[in-house]
Amino acid sequence: MERFDRIGGIFLIAGSLLFGLIHLAIAMYIPNVEATISFQHLWATLWAIHGFVPYILSFIFMLLGIYFIFFKEGKELNEQKASIDKISL
Repeated sequence: MERFDRIGGIFLIAGSLLFGLIHLAIAMYIPNVEATISFQHLWATLWAIHGFVPYILSFIFMLLGIYFIFFKEGKELNEQKASIDKISL
C-alpha cells in the first residue's frame, strides 16, 4: 500500500507542477495577444504556444495520482481479504 501512495504522490505533484507551469506560460503569453481572458482564448493560447500535450498530461498525471492514493488501496485490501477467506475455507 505504501508503494502506491508514493507513486500516487509523485504523479499528483508532477501533474500539479506541470499544470501550474502551463498556466504560467499562458499568463506570460496573453499580454502579447492583447485579448481578454476567457475559455475560448485559453484554447487559442494553448494552440499558439503548443501547450495541448502538457496541459492534457497534467490532468492525466493528477488523475493517476488521485487514483493511486485513494482507490488502489481498496483493491489491495479486497485481494488480501479474499486470500484470507480462501485460506480459512
